[in-house]
Amino acid sequence: SREKLQEQLACCDKKREILLAKIADLSPLQLELAAQVASCQSTLNSAEQRLAHVRRELTRTDKQHRQVEGRLARTHERIDVLTELEQRLEGLDSGVQEVLRLAREVPDGPFGEVLGVVADLFHVDVDSAPLVEVALGERAQFVVLGGGDQLLEWLQRGALGVAGRVGFLRLDVRMPLTALDHVDLSDEAGVMGRADGFVETAAEYEILVRRLVGRTWLVDRLSTALRLSQTS
Repeated sequence: SREKLQEQLACCDKKREILLAKIADLSPLQLELAAQVASCQSTLNSAEQRLAHVRRELTRTDKQHRQVEGRLARTHERIDVLTELEQRLEGLDSGVQEVLRLAREVPDGPFGEVLGVVADLFHVDVDSAPLVEVALGERAQFVVLGGGDQLLEWLQRGALGVAGRVGFLRLDVRMPLTALDHVDLSDEAGVMGRADGFVETAAEYEILVRRLVGRTWLVDRLSTALRLSQTS
């Protein structure tokens, strides 16, 4: 039994020596792998830093892109407004165009009292627009003035100096009531309604709508207008 134990002990010593030899052989490989792991870790750290930098740059670029898109959208809106304004001005008399140009370019002077032309301040749907235009007549191109007397003083002195005719309407002038203001044709056959009911505008211009077309009634046909004119 003792001899067997000694043999087993000798066998274990031999295996131990073999394992120690293998460990000794693997030690350089371990050091090499450790160096590779350290190198990979360094590469990974650098890559993570670059990724973080790229993400920051992407965020900054995305913010700049949104800002540029916003400026571009505002530029397009401005172009649309200017284009629409140019198209509107093309249909106006030269004198009215000149007054509106001065109101834009010198807003701090007497032309700062200019609010626009009647046609730009009144909004009417497509179906009713021709009737309201007829009701307004040449007043559709009249220039509307807010408070103040500077521009009126210029006009009285003849200092305006624009070509062509220009009509002006003061917003603060109230129209006295007459019998026409008490006429109600809304229940008559063929009557579409009073013209001011077909106009939409800002609250401050409602008095102007009433003043210009508040005594005009729209009807479906000429025969209706003739009938009402004979019975009124």
